[in-house]
Amino acid sequence: MILPGLVDGEKILAVVVTYQPDETLERNLRALRNQSESVLVVDNGSTNSSEVAKVAKATGCRTIFNPTNLGIATAFNQGIAVAANEGFSWVITFDQDSLAPSGLLAGLLNLYRCHPARDLIGVIAPTHRDRATGEGYHQPGDRLVEHDDWRVVRSCISSGSLVPIAVYLKVGVMDEKLFIDCVDHDFCMRCRDNGFLVVESTREILEHSMGAAT
Repeated sequence: MILPGLVDGEKILAVVVTYQPDETLERNLRALRNQSESVLVVDNGSTNSSEVAKVAKATGCRTIFNPTNLGIATAFNQGIAVAANEGFSWVITFDQDSLAPSGLLAGLLNLYRCHPARDLIGVIAPTHRDRATGEGYHQPGDRLVEHDDWRVVRSCISSGSLVPIAVYLKVGVMDEKLFIDCVDHDFCMRCRDNGFLVVESTREILEHSMGAAT
């Protein structure tokens, strides 16, 4: 599958981290698999890992199974390592409950291709909308530059974020000490410290649910 915005030889690896996923996993993986040539599920010690394996096989996804919950940063880094070793040009990361709308990956790639400063893009992501409230996640001060089709932001969440492998090689991968909270924001800040932009599409929308504390 060659998506719009890719050139010959470029490939995207979609990495989905799971932990005790529910019945929506198959729907979400299938929607993503329809847009990407390769999807890797990294399971973090789920007690229903046999069901995860069955769903991944049914949807044509690859798997890594960790014996315990190693945290989202470690799981993403496992996927990034696979992408780097296998010659992928891009990694796009997802939470298990994210349903990628049709055309999401192609839309992000098209924005990258058309962006006036595409060589400076470290992260390109959809606009995230809270599934419960319908509101966006950013405070007004987090939006640094506004454009009709995109905005430059201080940081964004990891689900749906598309990153060139070359950026990981320059700024480093996810900080595994953070485990879950702030992993994505730390990475965005390091990108900006290295002169890269964090860009959100205003046309591509991804609904997202915040984690529930227990």
